[in-house]
Amino acid sequence: MDILQLLRDQFKLLQDEQQQIIEKLHIQTEMSCPEGEVHLKANPELLAKVIKSMLSNAIYALDKKVKGMNTSQSTDSSVAGDNTATYIPLIRMTAEIQDKKLLIHIYDNGIGIGDNIIDKIFDPFFTTKTTAEAAGVGLYLSRDVIQGIGGDISLESVKGEHTEFTILIPIRND
Repeated sequence: MDILQLLRDQFKLLQDEQQQIIEKLHIQTEMSCPEGEVHLKANPELLAKVIKSMLSNAIYALDKKVKGMNTSQSTDSSVAGDNTATYIPLIRMTAEIQDKKLLIHIYDNGIGIGDNIIDKIFDPFFTTKTTAEAAGVGLYLSRDVIQGIGGDISLESVKGEHTEFTILIPIRND
């Protein structure tokens, strides 16, 4: 399978499926991906689900932040009004090849992840969403899929500011 084409397809799918919320929240979407192809021996359906899940989480984080700002604005317009006017929700996915590894970065400037839970987000059944919204297996299964092809997922986040997941996948020439 060509992982770069899969990334392009999943990003386009996000834009199509989430078009209403992207437009409503004025979310900027950016993607940067090398030209050409990178072939992996992997299950494309599982990798597509990983990318789709992570992009969906980014939309969720942006939605929560905008809703929180709008709630604050209605109770304290002098503070939140300025933030809402200058805040531009952003999802950015980039892919780059370094030393026979593909690095995929998925960034959002949404609600971020607090230090008190950051070590738990890959645990099975852990979620900050309501039970109606999620079962808490998305990131756990995503990491399992990526590790199954010899890769890994890491993240960097600042509560209230941003989250960036980095997926590292080794590229083999076999």
